[in-house]
Amino acid sequence: MYNTLDFVIWPAQNRDVKEGGELAKSLSRYYRISLSRGKELIPLSQELAHISLYFELQNKRFDEKIRLCLNAQDGLSQISILKLLLQPLVENCIVHGFANREESIALTLCRTDSFLTIQLADDGAGISAEKLARLRLSLELEQADDSFSGYGLHNIAERIRRYYGETASFRIESIPDVEICVYISLPLLACPLPPSFGFA
Repeated sequence: MYNTLDFVIWPAQNRDVKEGGELAKSLSRYYRISLSRGKELIPLSQELAHISLYFELQNKRFDEKIRLCLNAQDGLSQISILKLLLQPLVENCIVHGFANREESIALTLCRTDSFLTIQLADDGAGISAEKLARLRLSLELEQADDSFSGYGLHNIAERIRRYYGETASFRIESIPDVEICVYISLPLLACPLPPSFGFA
């Protein structure tokens, strides 16, 4: 987010007060959700709001060349989910998939039997079969491979294992130069409704 902070400062320095103010407001909301009063679980609606704010800020940097489609089945908004579980995946799509051209990111969430299923796909650069195999191996390790760039994904996979248990799953597929897809399945018994919770 350091580049985004610079981007927020830039319009202010150029006396575009309105744009700078709107960006600063979005950044403030972004960090409020990031902190979430120290809570580990937040409503899914807040996680999706966090994603939308992050995307809004980043897309300004890339001249609106990235499209995000959020598609969540009705009735899921108040399910609790681990904080910062999905936003880093969107960040990964932008950082590693975006190749200075238009890109689309699609996030789909639905309930399937007793699981919350999540699919995140982008039509960016993708990764090679060799790198995908190495990434999958790294995700299975208890500690991330420091020589590999998949640390962020390993962290997500490890958090899923620790909180949701063995019935949860985290899987990555890719077609080089076409797309990369992340599939997550979380047991709903481990995704409880939160107590009274909200932001002013």
